[in-house]
Amino acid sequence: AGRMAGMGARSAAVGTGLAVGGGLFAQAGINFEASMSEVGAIARLSKGSDELKALTAQAEQLGSQTAFSATDVAGAQKFLAMAGYSAAQIKSSVGPILNVATATGTSLDRAADIVSNISSAYKIKAEETGRVTDILTAAATSFNMSLETIGETMKYAAPIANQLGISLEDAAAMAGLLGNIGIQGSEAGTALKSIYNRLASGPPGAQKALKELGVETVDLATGKMRPMVDILADLAEATKDMGNAERMGLLKAIGGEEAGGALAELVSQAENGGEKIRAASQQIRESAGETDRVAAQMADNTRGDLRSMASAWEGLAIALFDSNSGPLRDIIQSVTSVLRGITEWAKANPELTATIVKAAAAVTALLVGLGAAAMTVAGVLMPFAMLKGTLAKLG
Repeated sequence: AGRMAGMGARSAAVGTGLAVGGGLFAQAGINFEASMSEVGAIARLSKGSDELKALTAQAEQLGSQTAFSATDVAGAQKFLAMAGYSAAQIKSSVGPILNVATATGTSLDRAADIVSNISSAYKIKAEETGRVTDILTAAATSFNMSLETIGETMKYAAPIANQLGISLEDAAAMAGLLGNIGIQGSEAGTALKSIYNRLASGPPGAQKALKELGVETVDLATGKMRPMVDILADLAEATKDMGNAERMGLLKAIGGEEAGGALAELVSQAENGGEKIRAASQQIRESAGETDRVAAQMADNTRGDLRSMASAWEGLAIALFDSNSGPLRDIIQSVTSVLRGITEWAKANPELTATIVKAAAAVTALLVGLGAAAMTVAGVLMPFAMLKGTLAKLG
């Protein structure tokens, strides 16, 4: 009996371990399947469509070959679908976004959200996603900013900047120069938005200050705003010989109470014809291939290898799940059907159900009571048994 009990316990432990391990192994496939269902629903792709199959295959491939899992890739695809990308545009954009996430240490879904938001604000086609990621990587690695803070800045500044013809490279350079002095994220975005608006068509106080300085912000021949760097360079030249208080007062009148300090910094950077801003912008313009280079170097270490191994392991789990998902779903649906049938039977037979529950409760209580009584008796008899044994040994 003891041997049988031991074998039973060991078998139960092994079986439980296998069940838990199998469940954890299958969980990767279950999560991935659910993520791709979200992608298909948001992108309006039917379950068996070739487009969704292609996106699924891409996610599985990138998940097994990179440091990001297939589920991570599916998350990025979902954000692109939410931004209105077609299946083909999603497929062409995921690669560059994966690299910018690696290069900047950002989660893949968040990187997809930031890149798609900025691209949409600037009306940049999905086919140019690689250019956008190169610009953002160059900005994040050249200035005191992260991809997260760039995204937060551009959320406020990009729409108005695009309307005024300020290129993404120039906007990123100005955001970077502000980031270097700690004006970052939403603070920088709000400041740039205010500066752009007030230079284009500001209140009377701003217009008066600009007129006093003799700085034109609009090309009268075309009615379009002059290049931002040229305007800042003119402001720097017009205020270079002023006292700091007078200069700051005029710049605050132009940029606004909250954005006056940011405008003052940009004007300082625009001295000598905007040399520093132009250099920063040119550095970003010459950033083709920057994302791939930085991503490759960032991943070339032991941590990168471990992440790749974990992604490959999940890829194996998903592959095994895919080959067995049909039978598994059949079993789950069968069990669900049985449970629903039992529920309906219980509802149709409330008195019998109550009797069964009460009987089960009574048996449970009896077993608990017998167990407690047995433990009590054992506690009383054990000292006598020990005493008897001791006396027997002593003869």
